[in-house]
Amino acid sequence: IVDHAGHRHLGYSPLFTKRPRFSNALMQNIGGGNTMVMNKAAWQLLIEASKDVKVVSHDWWAYIVVTGGGGVVIYDPRPSLKYRQHEQNLVGRNSGWRARLMRVRMLLQGQYREWNDRHIAALKKNNHVLSAQNRRVLELFIKARQASLFQRIYLFVKAGFHRQTFLGNLGLFVSVILKKV
Repeated sequence: IVDHAGHRHLGYSPLFTKRPRFSNALMQNIGGGNTMVMNKAAWQLLIEASKDVKVVSHDWWAYIVVTGGGGVVIYDPRPSLKYRQHEQNLVGRNSGWRARLMRVRMLLQGQYREWNDRHIAALKKNNHVLSAQNRRVLELFIKARQASLFQRIYLFVKAGFHRQTFLGNLGLFVSVILKKV
């Protein structure tokens, strides 16, 4: 990550170590669109699944669709480009205490639940692109979001929903308890 002029080094994007999969893609995006490389099958899957949908971000949608369709996502830990950071970035650098506090505020305000509503609506329109296993994961996600507290926790654990970091999973657990996911 570099400053707006592209000169000063500001750090690195988070290094995620858990295997990219649909149960993670529903909970968070781990790749920026400017860093993605895909084969023809993934590209065609995205074209098919992106007609008339309203999603949070194109890169997150790509992660959801490719993993949902049974595609393999490889998360390369080696930095290969400079990500220019400026004050007007809508998402931008996603690390540090300021970013964490902003995510907590968004969680409590229901932003993540709204985003999940959008993704669910888009996935329902495109259920045919999901693998049978991931159709079941999506069904568990929908059911869990409406369930009572203990049933909700059970279903989230059963389906293997997770984020990539300890703090992320702690936040996910809180959002499950508060019914904000």
